[in-house]
Amino acid sequence: MIYIENECHDPYFNAAFEEYVFDKYRQGTILLLWINSPCVVCGRNQNIFSEIDVLEAKRRNIAVIRRESGGGCVYHDMGNINYTFITDAFDENNNKISYQDMIMPVVNALNNMGIKAHMNRTCDIAIDNMKISGSAQYSKNGRLLHHATLLYDTCLDNIRELTRGHRDNYEGKGVKSEPWQVTNIKEHFNSSMTAEEFKNKLKEMLNPVEVKTLLADELNEVKKIMNEKYLTWEWTYGRNPSFNYKDEDISFMSKKGIICDVEVACDELRSKLLFQKLDTDVIADIIKDFDDKKYLIEHIF
Repeated sequence: MIYIENECHDPYFNAAFEEYVFDKYRQGTILLLWINSPCVVCGRNQNIFSEIDVLEAKRRNIAVIRRESGGGCVYHDMGNINYTFITDAFDENNNKISYQDMIMPVVNALNNMGIKAHMNRTCDIAIDNMKISGSAQYSKNGRLLHHATLLYDTCLDNIRELTRGHRDNYEGKGVKSEPWQVTNIKEHFNSSMTAEEFKNKLKEMLNPVEVKTLLADELNEVKKIMNEKYLTWEWTYGRNPSFNYKDEDISFMSKKGIICDVEVACDELRSKLLFQKLDTDVIADIIKDFDDKKYLIEHIF
């Protein structure tokens, strides 16, 4: 197993870093361990607006990102460690690599550190049935990428406050997250280790046989992916599933992140909202001219 170092905390860069390694490193098993500054990450097929309090994330300067894999919405911060395994999608007997195949090495590493973790449901790790890790995986061209969170010393309040959404008002086909009681590893671990120290200990327990870093030209390719994909509205919001939103003050339909129909008790506002991007800055700029309707931004987002 090869460990590729990445000490960056920029979540957009790290999403691109992971994608670059997955596409370019085509042999053997690769391990990545990385820590993001605060961000909320949703699955490829999720409705960001029903999963994430986008407006609150904006107020707190917390990044919102859409990843390549499916699954539910997760929160990252400097107390959360992310791990990624990249390997062949099938073993030597042509059996498809499962979630269990990818999760159990981490469970065993945690157990060997004295942490009583266990696999829970299809793609979670738990302590006393409280979730400490959620994972997702996808395959492409015979290779598999499996990645997951590890809540070590994460701000659990932020998880609740930023990923609550208001789903009852939405109708659509986006994949819904499945909330589960969570806990931090540190609460069950007799150690004063920081998150960074815990990451390094986990690396030691997973025991890669080779350590390498990306070259300068490779890092430039990572930055290109970041700028052309993960930092764009088109990827994060423009790929949003179609949905309808309705409450007592406003209702609208969105396709690919664009408001394509809207009903609100103001014809002028309706005409200005129609065919606009669901972008907090764009909508705020429109609504600011309507004093009695400014509150609607809290409904739209």
